[in-house]
Order: sequence, then structure tokens, then C-alpha cells
Amino acid sequence: MAKLDREVQVKFRVTAHEKELIKERMKMCGIKNMARFLRLMAINGCIINTDYSELKARNYELHKIGVNINQIAKRVNETDHLHSGDLERLQEMMEAIWLSQKCILSDEP
Repeated sequence: MAKLDREVQVKFRVTAHEKELIKERMKMCGIKNMARFLRLMAINGCIINTDYSELKARNYELHKIGVNINQIAKRVNETDHLHSGDLERLQEMMEAIWLSQKCILSDEP
């Protein structure tokens, strides 16, 4: 019997559903040997790590703007009067929202 080049064995468990997903991906790649497929994926596979911290920060800022808008709306509903300062603040907040959205869509910091 010939000596194996790969003498170290790696084992892991999967669910039946995960095994079916692996088989589907094997078919998509045209690979029939599961050991070969898993080895290729473990060595050459791509791991995508997405950093959402910037998006979370922008969402927090948008939340704060929403709170300010609600405060202005509450005051207008209570007094039936929109102060000129409130109108200016609303315009500034809308501008901040548009700038934030523009930055998100253009991938600029």
C-alpha cells in the first residue's frame, strides 16, 4: 500500500442540512470528492468579515435627529405654532440626513 501524503486527519461534525448544502456547493463547483472540496474551501475559501461600526454610528446619529424632530413636532402640536428656530433646526436636520445617506451610498467616510 502506498504511503499517504496527507497523514494528518481533521474531523468535524455537521447537521444533515449542512451536509446537503455542502453537496450542493460541490455540484456547483464540479467537485465530486468531498474531502478535496472541504480541503480547497478550508485553504482557499474566502471569509467575509463586514464591519458595521460606521453604519451603526450613522444610524445612531439619524436616531438622535429623529428624536429632535419628534420633540419639535410635539411642541408644535401643543402650541399650534412653529417657531422660526424650529424650522431652521428642521432644515439643518434634513440636510444632515441627506448628507449621511449620500455618504452611505457613496462609501465615503
